[in-house]
Amino acid sequence: MELNIILTLWAILLVVAHPVTCQPQTSTTVQIRNGTVHGVFDPNSRVHKWLGIPYAQQPVGNLRLRQAVPLNTSLGNLNATEFGPSCYGRGNPSPSEACLSLNIWRPATNSSGSGLLPVLVWLYGGGLQGGYTASLLPLS
Repeated sequence: MELNIILTLWAILLVVAHPVTCQPQTSTTVQIRNGTVHGVFDPNSRVHKWLGIPYAQQPVGNLRLRQAVPLNTSLGNLNATEFGPSCYGRGNPSPSEACLSLNIWRPATNSSGSGLLPVLVWLYGGGLQGGYTASLLPLS
């Protein structure tokens, strides 16, 4: 089960990290195994963002308080332009049980000439104390 979730994450990363030219790419639509994901391009930072992508079935109903279950349905056309809901935790805004999502960022250009791009995947934590999908690590 965990292997399926890891493989799904790697499939998303491989598509998002595909080689690009040194020209900025503004299209943020990518095909993954179980659907089409539409992200957003931030022209100020020249970064592509795919936000709120589910990585497992949401832990509601009979899946509540159980191990994560891999996605078994198509995402269809997923609008990944906004952060997903926050999980329950102290100080998290608008918490929801349906909060198993991740965020991906990558630069729009490749200045190194290698054809590969760095990719950042944000999986939040917090142990019900803090941390949610839209919270970022403090830069220190």
